[in-house]
Amino acid sequence: MFKQCVQTVIIKEFHSVAILRYLCRERDVPAHWYPKDSKQQAKIDEYLEWHHLNTRLNCFSFFQIKYLAPLITGNPADASKVKECEEKMKTTLSLIENVWLRDKPYLVANTITIADLLGVCEVEQLGMGGYDDRPEYPKISAWLDRIRQEFNPHYDEAHKLLNRIAARVKSLKHRTVKP
Repeated sequence: MFKQCVQTVIIKEFHSVAILRYLCRERDVPAHWYPKDSKQQAKIDEYLEWHHLNTRLNCFSFFQIKYLAPLITGNPADASKVKECEEKMKTTLSLIENVWLRDKPYLVANTITIADLLGVCEVEQLGMGGYDDRPEYPKISAWLDRIRQEFNPHYDEAHKLLNRIAARVKSLKHRTVKP
């Protein structure tokens, strides 16, 4: 549904959160994505505001420093930078596990919303980069599985690029971290 709609919108004018909100307002999408009710929207918006400086920043920074930069440059990752990013990323994952997913199957509701779409993409890249967060964060693990099951084959299609990067990372021997 969103893929078809996104292809008709001038993407250059909007960022991901704005695109999703726009599509929910302007297109006929199921209400669970971004309900018309202001209180329900506020819950989603609360996560979306938190997302940028937490889930997105900390998960991507770890993925970039530990896996992506070494893949691109051929140089090992700096251990101190990896450790710093990993600590921030783990703090974020703990908050997702213990606050956002504490008592519900999705980040802000009992049904999936646009908050879950954005969150899952950031968390998913950790596993694709070789970080296994599943044993330490069972609620996140169940959340990832739930979303993947609900949306395959589209879920896997949307992650094709990250899957290719993951395969490349796993094939390289220079994944070690320099002290």
